[in-house]
Amino acid sequence: MLLCLSALHPLGAALIQWMDGKATDLFFVLPLPERWRGEVAHPVVVVAKDTAFTRLAQPVPLRRSFAQALAVLAPAGATVAGFDFLFDEGREPDVDRAFIDALRAFPWPILGQRFLLRQAVGEASQLSLSDLQAAIPPPPEALHGPIAAAAPDRGLVNIVLDYDGVVRAMPLAFQTVAGEEFLPSLGMAVWLGHQLAEARPQLERAGLPAVPPPGGDLEARARAWLAAAVAAGPRPFQPTGHTGLDALARRWEARWLARWAARRAGLAPEEPGWQVWEQVGQTLPPAGPEVPTWLDLPAGGLPWLGAWTAPCLRVRFTRVAVPKGDGLPVDSLGLLVESTALGGRGRLTVTPALAGSGPVDLAFDLAPPGSWTVVGRALDQADRPLAGLEVMAWPLAGGYWATGTTDADGRFRLTGLAPGSHTVQAIWSQGPGRQVLTLEVGIPAVERPLGPVASAGRLAEGAAPAAGSPASPRTPADESVSAAGAGEAAVVELPVAHFLTASAALEVAVPVATVPQVLAVRGNPLWIERTGPGGTVGVATLPAGFEATVLEDFSTPVFEAGGRLLGPDGPLPPGQAIAFTDAASPWQAEIAVLAEVPPGSSQVRLPALPPGRELQVELWRSDLPPRSPLDPVPEHPLVDLVMGETASLSTGLVAGPADLELVPVRVRLATASAGVALVFRDGLGQQVLARAAEEPIALRPGIWRVFCAETGGPGRRGTYNRLVARYGGRAVFFGTHLAEDRDTQVTPVNFLDRDFKEMAGVNLHAHLCSCLLRRDFLRPLPLHPDASPRSWPLWTLLALFPCLVGIDVLVARRGAVAGGVGTALLMLLWSGAALGLFLHGWVVPVALPLLALGSFGVGRGFHAYTEVRRRERLVRSSFGRFVSNKMVEEIVRNPDVVKPGGEKKELTVMFTDLAGFTTISEMLAPEQLAGLMNEYLGEMTDLVFQFDGTLDKYIGDAVMAFWNHPGHQPDHAVRAVRCALAMQKRLAQLRQIWRARGLPDVSMRAGLNTAECMVGFYGSSIQMNFTCLGDGVNLASRLEGANKAYGTLMMMAESTQQRLAGSGIRTRFLDFLAVKGKQQPIKTYELIGVEGEDDDLWDKVLPLYARGIEAYLARRWDEAEAALLDVLALRPDDGPSRTYLERIAAFRETPPPPDWDGSFHLKTK
Repeated sequence: MLLCLSALHPLGAALIQWMDGKATDLFFVLPLPERWRGEVAHPVVVVAKDTAFTRLAQPVPLRRSFAQALAVLAPAGATVAGFDFLFDEGREPDVDRAFIDALRAFPWPILGQRFLLRQAVGEASQLSLSDLQAAIPPPPEALHGPIAAAAPDRGLVNIVLDYDGVVRAMPLAFQTVAGEEFLPSLGMAVWLGHQLAEARPQLERAGLPAVPPPGGDLEARARAWLAAAVAAGPRPFQPTGHTGLDALARRWEARWLARWAARRAGLAPEEPGWQVWEQVGQTLPPAGPEVPTWLDLPAGGLPWLGAWTAPCLRVRFTRVAVPKGDGLPVDSLGLLVESTALGGRGRLTVTPALAGSGPVDLAFDLAPPGSWTVVGRALDQADRPLAGLEVMAWPLAGGYWATGTTDADGRFRLTGLAPGSHTVQAIWSQGPGRQVLTLEVGIPAVERPLGPVASAGRLAEGAAPAAGSPASPRTPADESVSAAGAGEAAVVELPVAHFLTASAALEVAVPVATVPQVLAVRGNPLWIERTGPGGTVGVATLPAGFEATVLEDFSTPVFEAGGRLLGPDGPLPPGQAIAFTDAASPWQAEIAVLAEVPPGSSQVRLPALPPGRELQVELWRSDLPPRSPLDPVPEHPLVDLVMGETASLSTGLVAGPADLELVPVRVRLATASAGVALVFRDGLGQQVLARAAEEPIALRPGIWRVFCAETGGPGRRGTYNRLVARYGGRAVFFGTHLAEDRDTQVTPVNFLDRDFKEMAGVNLHAHLCSCLLRRDFLRPLPLHPDASPRSWPLWTLLALFPCLVGIDVLVARRGAVAGGVGTALLMLLWSGAALGLFLHGWVVPVALPLLALGSFGVGRGFHAYTEVRRRERLVRSSFGRFVSNKMVEEIVRNPDVVKPGGEKKELTVMFTDLAGFTTISEMLAPEQLAGLMNEYLGEMTDLVFQFDGTLDKYIGDAVMAFWNHPGHQPDHAVRAVRCALAMQKRLAQLRQIWRARGLPDVSMRAGLNTAECMVGFYGSSIQMNFTCLGDGVNLASRLEGANKAYGTLMMMAESTQQRLAGSGIRTRFLDFLAVKGKQQPIKTYELIGVEGEDDDLWDKVLPLYARGIEAYLARRWDEAEAALLDVLALRPDDGPSRTYLERIAAFRETPPPPDWDGSFHLKTK
């Protein structure tokens, strides 16, 4: 309670909130299953100035790269671009002009702006929570005028640090001057801009009143139109819970509508009419919450925290393990510009990291079939047609693609293509390798000719490209283009594609490995033959356009019909390597061979390979570590393959690292379409078909082109557009990831991570925007300081009260250990509940509840521990005199066995007394007598404790003990009887010792009885004794004295004897005895010993004794006397037999009355 109350003090609250922040940080980094956190698809992309940018775009100014990037992002469908850069001064005029033009052409650019504070710690643009409470920040710094005019919207890049310098909440807006409107942070500005940009299609279809044209009283008419446009919003306004943020959102909505109207009116930003609309949008009074809106604000408002002048939002930062980071999509500014310029817009790069990441977004430029057809023919080096080859054509700018297969004559036909630049690829697979021929062809946009076609294979005279159509690059294939007449299709005829017959072979010696390896042969095919006798080669006719070259000296021989080559001195000698090439062919040829090497193999033979010169041979393994960029580039061996020959490679081949395992890639279609089939095609023409986009697709690492075909509807086809898939419909943030720019901060996802220590500042703003767009931010429960800044400790105490009561009850009933376990379970339960709520977007205090539970549990446990120790000391001091140490420990472990005030319980009570002690006491001095007494009582007490008995008291030389309390003893009667027997044996040993000292013999009598008694502490407030009370106690005492009447040493009641069954203890019946003070006789027994001692004697005595007792009770005196005399003959000192013989003699003189029941009433104690 004191801990919770201390949190009401500002210093205590700050300390506990710091601890709570660290505890919550742990939730961000716990290694939980991915399904617990859920898969996050961020609707934002960060374009970063990073090391790749500095390496690739070193001479290019940063602002020019921004201009190029905006030119790429605008057609890709990016909605808003926010810049986490400060454009506060001009640069080169031409660079600034290009950047300004790009800003004006982009749909919605938002520039970063900041205000500065004087502070001793951190940067001037950083604020702490104490700064926000202290004063209103100053106005932001001005930007460079021309750039600011090109992009009039701003977002503040200032951030807010927690007390420990960690960014846990991002500012939504700032009020920089008292009484002025709020300025949004960069993340919120991009969020508002993105929402309004997404609402534009609705605005276009809303049927608003006509936009007033320029001229006249434009301002009044613009205000009226703007008020009507705001009121036409499609949804009710959801207040954010902060009036300043509500007014800010309304202001942005009005400015967006004003700019849309200005564009509709045909105005440019530099025209006066545009400025009127801008001024009206800026000064229009914000609409109230009852007026509809075009914004889609979250229901229930925003759970803002902090000062009213700078509301902040607790951001739910994300974190991924592969690759380690915050999970935001990040692209390099340099790679974005360069890869786009190099045609990288349609390529998908597959790496092993995709196996553990989220789905890849696929967007396609779908288009219906065009009217052009591409035809061609595939032949081998001998002009023989090749059937069954795969041929594909796709447009470089995206759109409809076509496939085909060569027929028996080697011809192929690709239909449905549209004008533009296309890539045509033909593939011939032979054995383990394949030849790939690629051709870039331009299909022009041609109007229908007015006159007849001049000649087939040529454009008709007068036919010209359509007006406004893009120019296509000229290729040799353009020389064979025919324009169709009315109702005919246009045809492009390609040059012949010559392939080489795979007749070479390669034998390679490979290093032996225990894992599979892959052997790769790559390069360009080259028709190489070796001359035979008379300079002949294997082809009789050389195809048109081909020429021969001697590879030894690069001379050009003469090819004669029949396949003979002549040099300057006649026919070429045998064994000359001759290359045949077609220098005019536009086809680009490539060889690719991939062969798996089984583990343990040292030699690989690759048959049926096409010929080639200086083909590169590589060996790949997946178990090797990747090479460092600093490692030297390995040199791979080269080999020449000649048609009809087998080459060998025996040395120089070293395995290198490579990703060989297939990668399961999950894809998600960003382009909406009913049913599609996907085609993945790598650079070597290998294809993977996929029907269901939901299932993972197994692809090998590398670069793939992706194609899409609709399976229904109009039958459109398209090529993968990486830019649309990446940026379409998303907000883009520009910022820096360079360490030298010093724009990084620590966030919860960096907690305890040595590899991911800080997050780039631009990512902070992107996270805020992403959380707002996904509505996935952290909301506080009433227990949290965010929801109840002043009273949250009291709410926490109220929530913990049942837990504290439960701990108190558990400790009181079960002890400190159980209380500690219960406290730990409650702390674990609270932590688990806090984690579960956190995963669902709710935060509760963690540090204060855990501290409160832990401190209360420790304090209550310590109190219970001290109380237990006190009770233990009391038990030891109280019972240590009465019971053995073992029994004391049992009482300590189970204190409930001793109930306060005494209890009724069945006990076995034993009284012992020394016979002949008076004689000894008369012989000894008091000091000697005391020593002898201590010796005897010490030995007897040890035996009582040895048999777990409780010592009640000493009465002179008598000992009183009992069993079955305080500990429970089911065999208490057996324990007591065995203790009595052990006492007799020990006394026999003492008699020998005392006899040696000249002392007379003594004997010990014992009486035992089992009965229910009251046992506990009894006495006065001055003195109390632990003892037992009851008639059963008195009976045990009387039985001890009754031994004198029977000449016995140990006597027990029937209640004790009945509990000895199966114990191996020997007893015999004594009498129906009524002790002094009792009228009702009981059966009594003599305790003889244990079976196994003097069995021969007792086996004879006991039957005779039993026969005598039976005759005695039947009044057959003579028979009884005879039997008892037989007993005395065997055991002359048998006391019970002598006693009964005396009674028989008495009864002969005075017979018992007729109602005699055999009992005997003892007149003395």
